[in-house]
Amino acid sequence: MGASNPGEPELIYDWNEIARKGRVIPKGVEFFDETLRDGLQNPSVVDPEIEDKLKLIHLMDKLGI
Repeated sequence: MGASNPGEPELIYDWNEIARKGRVIPKGVEFFDETLRDGLQNPSVVDPEIEDKLKLIHLMDKLGI
């Protein structure tokens, strides 16, 4: 007798979806990511080179962040 592996929809049920009508996030909502600033406030963090910061910013932009 083989084991059946249920998929994610069978294991997880999002009760918030019951009454949802329309978009999850309304149009015009913006997020401000402070990863670079907040990360540098940790006392054990080494400040990355500007080239590394720029690369990260470009990668985040490609992701839509």
